[in-house]
Amino acid sequence: MCYKALGIRINSILTICFLHIIGLIFLNSCSVGHDFGNVQIDAAPPQDLSLTINGEDSIDSRTVTVDLSAEDDTAITGYYVSEEPQAPSPDDARWAAIEPVGVLEIKISHELSEGYGEKTLYAFVRDSSNNVSSTVSSVKRVVVGSKTANPNVVMIVVDTLRADHLPAWGYARDTAPNIAEFAGQSVVFKNAIAPAAWTYPSYASMLLGKFAFNHEHNVYEKKRIEEGAALPIHMKYKGYATVSLQTNVLVEYLDADFDERFQIVDGSNLDQQIVQKAVKWLDADANKDRTFFMFVGLISPHWDYDPGRSYLYDFVNDDVYASSGNKVVSFSDGIAYTDLNSDVQACIAEPLSIEGIYQDSRLYVAAYDSEIRFADYSIGVLLESLKAKGLYDDSLIIITADHGENMTDHTNYFSHGDNLYNSLLHVPLLIKFPGQTESLSVDEYVRTIDALPTVLDYLNLDVDSLSIDGKSLIPVVNGQDVNFGGRPVISYIAGSWDHSEKISLIKDGYKLIKTGDETELFDLALDPNEQRNIAGLDTDRVNSFNIQLNQYYSAQ
Repeated sequence: MCYKALGIRINSILTICFLHIIGLIFLNSCSVGHDFGNVQIDAAPPQDLSLTINGEDSIDSRTVTVDLSAEDDTAITGYYVSEEPQAPSPDDARWAAIEPVGVLEIKISHELSEGYGEKTLYAFVRDSSNNVSSTVSSVKRVVVGSKTANPNVVMIVVDTLRADHLPAWGYARDTAPNIAEFAGQSVVFKNAIAPAAWTYPSYASMLLGKFAFNHEHNVYEKKRIEEGAALPIHMKYKGYATVSLQTNVLVEYLDADFDERFQIVDGSNLDQQIVQKAVKWLDADANKDRTFFMFVGLISPHWDYDPGRSYLYDFVNDDVYASSGNKVVSFSDGIAYTDLNSDVQACIAEPLSIEGIYQDSRLYVAAYDSEIRFADYSIGVLLESLKAKGLYDDSLIIITADHGENMTDHTNYFSHGDNLYNSLLHVPLLIKFPGQTESLSVDEYVRTIDALPTVLDYLNLDVDSLSIDGKSLIPVVNGQDVNFGGRPVISYIAGSWDHSEKISLIKDGYKLIKTGDETELFDLALDPNEQRNIAGLDTDRVNSFNIQLNQYYSAQ
């Protein structure tokens, strides 16, 4: 048997005879080629059949059209196209049987498997003697979701939420079942980094798409973002109704460009109150036919932690609590014995302080986790409301955080704002694109300042023409050749607690932090908690990082 592909004929008559004689010499069966089970693979198979998948390089539908061509001196009697790299036996029912032909030119429809990313199709043909060709393959990239023109956009920012306390990031506690369910239908950016370590500059950076040192919101003052500079203004120009619903007073002037603004910053259960306000906004007759961008800020995980959360009892009785080491911490405004309900009091030891304030770090970690669970409940309420109104599937939905929180990783304990370690910078970022129903995980480092440029890019707005530092994540999601060196992961704080500038850069698995003349360097693979400064041991890397930082930032 001989196949021809792309105009090349492989003459196998002499080859067959030669191999037949060699086979007899070695007392093999009189079979041309090598026997892999019941499948005969030609000794001299064609190097290329012709297999192409029609359409663009990237597609958003799994149904593709496949062109397959082959040529044979005898007769082709079947073909097999699959994502499996091996052919079945020649008499397997999965072969598509055809009337014997010498030249095969066929166009077929094929349904790619579930999931996103690269899909490889393999093709084989079979002849009348049940010989099977070698494989050829063609690759198609399936992008996330199905393109929806001008989808509704919902962005949820949870104050003080560190990524590694979520089950979707491998945390042992069930702190966020709703976020975990959402992660199963979204792109999960495993290594998203906040632009700053506290709310005011971080929110400003997300809304402006800029590094924190490139805007004027690093020291809190009642100052609005420059009019027309916030990225949501571009959505307004495109006809979107914009509504901001916030629970942190620091955001009071940063969302001034939104059409409607709601703030609930006093009282208890702020997250529940603001989500109820969001649901009422969605229910309003005036909003039912509007295309909208809803920007929601939740605050539960922020200090001080409410010891009355019902989830706290579960978390002081689990394996995490029992197995964690207790570090003594001291707070003047910490959790008092009298703050706890009797069930929790019965589970944990008496406070170490004579003032009745607990000093057991495990209790504060459990309380922080219970606040995450409360914020997650509010997220669930909002997402369920979108589903009930038929808005969920075709909406673009983002869940992220402005910054994280120190546990006992670094001082100050159970606080934030004063350092640039990943306990404060590594935050969740999840994006569900319209039509997306499956999860996709992205391990590369990205920035939360990339979130809104991603939205604008999806809306076919020219992000590259904007004077911003953030970049669309759609090329990253689609696995395109992305220059990550042109997307530096930089965070910055200035003028806050200790009034000193700090700047950090993550690159190639290492983290540089500069505070004035002090330099820290960490190998994040070997030292993910950033405990061992190796700057003095790797001066070449420090110098290289400084050169890259200087391209973007110059100390004042």
